[in-house]
Amino acid sequence: MRYLVFLLFIFNISLSQDTSSILSKDAFEDLKRSNPFSHMSPEEMRAIIQEKSKDNSFGKIIEKYPKFEDFLSHWYVDEEAVPKLFSLMEDPSKVKGFFIKLIIVFVLGLMIIHYLTRSDTSFFVKFFKKLGLNFILVFCIWMIFYDSFKENLEPTVELVKTHLL
Repeated sequence: MRYLVFLLFIFNISLSQDTSSILSKDAFEDLKRSNPFSHMSPEEMRAIIQEKSKDNSFGKIIEKYPKFEDFLSHWYVDEEAVPKLFSLMEDPSKVKGFFIKLIIVFVLGLMIIHYLTRSDTSFFVKFFKKLGLNFILVFCIWMIFYDSFKENLEPTVELVKTHLL
C-alpha cells in the first residue's frame, strides 16, 4: 500500500508542472532521458513536497518520518536516479529474462513450500512454516528483480543508503 501511495505522490508532483505535456508519450520519453527537476535544489524540492502533501495522508507520513522527506527531495533532483528508474523496462531481453526467472522461482518455491509443510498436522505449525517460507520466497523474488535491473536501480539504492539508513 505504501508503494502505491509513493507512486501516486510521484504522479502528483509530476502533475504540478505542465499537465498537458506530462501525460503525453513524448513527455514520458523526455523523463527517461533527463530529469525535469534536476535544475532545482533539494531545499526547493522539499518545499514543493511539503506544499503538495500538507493536506493529505502523505503529509502525515512525511511529518512522522523526516528522513523520508529528505530522501524524496534528493531523489527528485538527482540527475540519473529518476531517468534510470523510469527506463527500467526499456530492454526487452532483460524484462523477458526477469519474468522467466520469476516464474521458475515462484513455481519451485510453491512446490518446496508444499513439500516442506505437507506432513505437519498442527494448523499453527503449518501456518507459521508457510508464512516463513513465503517471506523467503518474496525475498528471493525481490533479489531476482534487483539483480535483473541492477544498473537501473543503483542510483536510487545509493540515495536510500545515504538518506534513509
